[in-house]
Amino acid sequence: MQQGEVLVALLGKGATVVRYLDETASRVSVALGRNKQARIPRNRIVLATGVLLPDQEKFEEFRADALAQSAEIDLAEVWEVVASDGEAVSLDDLADLYWTSPPEPASLVALALGLDRDTDRFVHGADGYAPRSREELDELLARRQREA
Repeated sequence: MQQGEVLVALLGKGATVVRYLDETASRVSVALGRNKQARIPRNRIVLATGVLLPDQEKFEEFRADALAQSAEIDLAEVWEVVASDGEAVSLDDLADLYWTSPPEPASLVALALGLDRDTDRFVHGADGYAPRSREELDELLARRQREA
């Protein structure tokens, strides 16, 4: 990771687009905004994009684009493809299934944000994103319906 690189990190309120500042042996320092920073464990970095945006305005534009795209992400078809295997899938593999051509970095960030926001179909773990079984999904949706 390089200073100013755009990352997706798991923070208290879920996946967030941040910029890399520096790191120690166990923690990574990230910029959350103009004047906010956080020191987080290394394993909370979901995606390192390779995109360097040291300029705050360009970073804000990138983040806004990724957030807008993440609202459009629909994981239902991708889940249908991988659900029968039941094995965890990497973010890159999910991106290959979702888009027919390699995605732009903002689109990959949007997918990571979408996966964090919609945990109905996929569960994030150390090995990647594991698809829930059809039974788990049906049960989850039925429970949500009863509570509504």
